[in-house]
Amino acid sequence: AWAWDLKFILARLLFAWGTGLVVLAAVRHTGVAVLLAASAPFIGHFAYRFNHGANFTMCYAPWVLLAWVHALRADSFRAALKWMPLHVVASIAVFCSGAIKEAAILLGTVNGAGLLALLLRPLPWRQRLGPVAAMLASSIVFLLAAAPFWMTFVDMLASARTIYDKMEVYQIGRAHV
Repeated sequence: AWAWDLKFILARLLFAWGTGLVVLAAVRHTGVAVLLAASAPFIGHFAYRFNHGANFTMCYAPWVLLAWVHALRADSFRAALKWMPLHVVASIAVFCSGAIKEAAILLGTVNGAGLLALLLRPLPWRQRLGPVAAMLASSIVFLLAAAPFWMTFVDMLASARTIYDKMEVYQIGRAHV
């Protein structure tokens, strides 16, 4: 039990640190970054799911976002490419955190937001294409590295069953009313 508690505490600290770094990289204001880093582990998702394995999925997500924020600041393929290892490792950490459904949705959302932000930058297309290509290459490396995990998930979806597969309705007869 103590190891599970320690894992929760360390994951929250990692989340706070990552959130602070993302905010600092995005707005470049230390006070705001410290305030959000201190408060983020106690609000939002964590107030809703206090003691659940899906918390780990959320705890690693700021690190994926941090790579995207730094790619937004990059002006070339090479400058954005140096954030590739962080993006790949953080994406694998999110994906293998234990809550596959939440991880897939979160990775799609964070990466989609990062790609949209890169595409909508107020720069000429030639300056936007390098960072976009670098982060897309990073996403492909993640997909290849995580293939044993997501391919297993996709294979299991084919044989998954729920109680909703065969819908049945039962009505109470008039004699019971």
